[in-house]
Amino acid sequence: MPQYQEFLSYKPKLFDATVQSDAFIDIANRAKLSFWSGDYIQELLAAPDLQKAFDELNAKWKEARAETQVDPQP
Repeated sequence: MPQYQEFLSYKPKLFDATVQSDAFIDIANRAKLSFWSGDYIQELLAAPDLQKAFDELNAKWKEARAETQVDPQP
């Protein structure tokens, strides 16, 4: 396919997507962040205050992550 050959002629750095861990999926679910649909990106783009929107997103993630922290086994 000529378009693909042209694309490759620019020598892009190709990488494979990684499979998300169960912990990541659990945190995302607890934070109610849908990385798969991209809804959070639309919310960020439409936010009147981008920094505030990022701060809220980070707060959701931080809270969800704290809920999933497990104490180390002795």
